[in-house]
Amino acid sequence: MADARLDEQLRFGRRTPADVARYRRSIHLAFAMIAAIYVIAVIAGPAGQAAGAVGGAHWLLPWVLGVLLLRITAYLTIQVHEYVHCVGPERVDLLIRVFPAMIGPLTGYREVHLLHTAHHEHLLEREDPDLTIMVARPLWSYLRILFYHEYFFVHYLRHEGHLAGPGHVVELAARALLFAAAVVWVPGWTLLLLLLSTRLAFSTAYFLLSWYLHRAGPRVGTYRKPMPAWLAAVVWALGGGPALATLRYHDLHHRFPEIDVGALERLGRQIPFDHAAATAFVLGPCPHLEGCARCDDAIRTGSGFQARSIQSSGA
Repeated sequence: MADARLDEQLRFGRRTPADVARYRRSIHLAFAMIAAIYVIAVIAGPAGQAAGAVGGAHWLLPWVLGVLLLRITAYLTIQVHEYVHCVGPERVDLLIRVFPAMIGPLTGYREVHLLHTAHHEHLLEREDPDLTIMVARPLWSYLRILFYHEYFFVHYLRHEGHLAGPGHVVELAARALLFAAAVVWVPGWTLLLLLLSTRLAFSTAYFLLSWYLHRAGPRVGTYRKPMPAWLAAVVWALGGGPALATLRYHDLHHRFPEIDVGALERLGRQIPFDHAAATAFVLGPCPHLEGCARCDDAIRTGSGFQARSIQSSGA
C-alpha cells in the first residue's frame, strides 16, 4: 500500500510540459523585472537627469533597487534550476541564453546546464564540479562561490575543450554588450550596488544548495535539513515556497530529480529521511578497510581531506 501511494506521488509530481512552460514564463518575467530595475537606475542617474527625465534621484533609490534585485535573483535561481532539469541548452530561447549577463558576462544557461547535470550524474565523484565547494570549510566555500559564475565558464571549457559553435559566440558577445551597456549608462556606485546585490543573492543561494545541503558535520552527502526558523524565514523571503522546499528536501531532489519542486514536500511525507542512504561520502578514514572497490579510487580534495564513497542513493 505504501509503495502504491509512493508511485502515485511520483506520477503526480513529475514535471510536465505545462510545468516547463511555467518555468519559462517565470524566467522571462524575472528577466523583465531585472531589465526594468536597470532602466530605472539609468533614468535616475546622471544620464537621465541630463536628458531631463528626472529632476534628481533620491539617495535611497539604489538601495531599494538593490533589495528588489536580491529577491528577484534568488527567485530566478530556483526557476532556472527547475528549467535545467527539463530543457537542454540548444532548445532554450535566445533571451534565456543571453540575459544572465547581469550576474556576469561569461556564463549563461549553456554553462549552468552542463555544470548542474555533471553534479547530478557524478555526485561527490572526481567529475562533480561542486566537490571542492562541498568539502571545504564554510567561509572558504562561500568565498569561492562569490566567483563561481566565472568558474562555470572555465569548467565548461575544460569539459568541452571549445565553444559550442557560432551560437555560443553570439551568446557571449550579446552578454558582453549588455554588461558593457550597463557599465556605460548606470552611475558607478549604483551599478556596483546592483551587481553586488545580484552576485550576493546568487552566491548565497548556491552556497545553501552546494555546501549547507550536502553537509552534516564531517559527513558529505545529500540531506534533508530541519532549518532553524530564522533561516527558513530568510529563504522564504528571498525565494518563496519553491526555494524552501528545495532546501528542506534536497535528498529527495537527488533521488528523484524529475520531480517538480512543488511536489517535494508531499513526497517527503511518504519517504522518511534515511541518513545512511543520504550519506554518500565521509571526510577522513574510510570504514570499509577491505573489499570496497570505490575506496581504491579515493580522491584528494583541495581541503586536504580524503573523500571516499560509502553509499549513494541516487545522484
